[in-house]
Amino acid sequence: WALALSGDSASFTLEGSEGEGYPPWVKVTTFAGDLYLKNPFPARLEFSSVSGDFLVSGEPVGKAWKGVSWLVRTVSGRVDVLSPLPCSLRVATGTGAIRVELAELPSEGHYWLSTASGPVEVKGPGLELRGPGRREKAGFSVEVEVAQAERGGGWLEAEARLKPRLVLDYARVDGLLAGLGLRLGSLVDAWGAWRAGPGRPAGGASLSLQLVRKPDGGLWLGAYDSTSYGDPWAPRLLENFLGTLLFGEDGRDYFGKKGGSGGLWLRLGKLGLKVGAFSERLYPLERVPALTLLGPEPRDNPGFDELERKGGFLRLGYRNPGVEAQALAEAWDGGERAWLWAALARESWSWGLYLNLGAGWTSAGDEPFLFHLGGVYTVPGYREDERVGRTAYIAKLELARKLHWLVQSVSVFADLGDAFSAETEPLVSLGAGLRFFGLSVRASKGLTGGGRFAFYLRLAEKP
Repeated sequence: WALALSGDSASFTLEGSEGEGYPPWVKVTTFAGDLYLKNPFPARLEFSSVSGDFLVSGEPVGKAWKGVSWLVRTVSGRVDVLSPLPCSLRVATGTGAIRVELAELPSEGHYWLSTASGPVEVKGPGLELRGPGRREKAGFSVEVEVAQAERGGGWLEAEARLKPRLVLDYARVDGLLAGLGLRLGSLVDAWGAWRAGPGRPAGGASLSLQLVRKPDGGLWLGAYDSTSYGDPWAPRLLENFLGTLLFGEDGRDYFGKKGGSGGLWLRLGKLGLKVGAFSERLYPLERVPALTLLGPEPRDNPGFDELERKGGFLRLGYRNPGVEAQALAEAWDGGERAWLWAALARESWSWGLYLNLGAGWTSAGDEPFLFHLGGVYTVPGYREDERVGRTAYIAKLELARKLHWLVQSVSVFADLGDAFSAETEPLVSLGAGLRFFGLSVRASKGLTGGGRFAFYLRLAEKP
């Protein structure tokens, strides 16, 4: 018998135990979902994903490891091997990081690790590898290939990249992304991008210099001229376009941001840290139309006086099976701002329970630093920006029944939140939805003042 699992953004956890009766073949395919393996067992394994992570930990169980092979492929996901697998392991990523950290080496086995441009780190007793190369010890060997490092072969390498890209948002089209990459040894990795498209909001440029880039940390400097959201819980561009096309009031607002930043980033186990300083100019964007099914609907981006600010920031991120969290604190010469977002999940084959919690505070009293609540991504059943204020909190609870068919799941959910400058009645809503063919259809009813019945269509993702 065999075990095959697939999903778009669902994550899977497999745990082995002593004994026999393991499936001879396990195949897991996801779009953004992760795979977590604890106490790996002797089975042929294949994991394929676009952005999902792969983590294996614990002591291998079972005895029939001879001839077993594992294949792990992810484009941008992270791969962590913390278990001494006594088998043939092949890992291939695009930009995703690869980390092998072993307390003891397996008695036999070969690991072949390949990435296009992601960082690679291998650590074990008497064995360390941080780039292309090969190491052997007793019956165990590991080989690392970095595709980007093989081109050119010299100390100075220049590479031109041209990537056509179409990003729809409101009535704007980001038609072309062109750039130039430059790497000086392993110390400097520069990438400049220039975007061409109609109107100022579609233009922009960015330049990033990676100084002392290592698998667990590095220094960077950057410059940018781009558009930005003001909220930490803003949707992605394509999702924003779909929401705006179908429900004009749910399109998010923008402001322009031009400046530079630099600092230090570190990866400490499952905790990521980024600390740095910035100097930038924020400016309002011109009036833009929102496309709806009934035609263009003019709407304003938030108006505010152009301002300049200088300051510093600290960003923290944590990721573990069932728990993801992010926090940001920044201070500048005109105020402070901080927010926290945590996502908790408990999943089985048939059910999923999800809880999202968020909070934010700012001492600034004007746009674009205020927090916005209302709409499908915060509290559905209310218009976008139903509440705007200096302090905000949000809680989202969802129970999903997985169907593993054309309709992937049905769910019920409740949402609570508020953003205020003075005491107000919180926003509360109840709703239900279903997911199919990569889309999520939701209906929700706001229960307090300003609430209404609302219908939403968005790209399916983790609740």
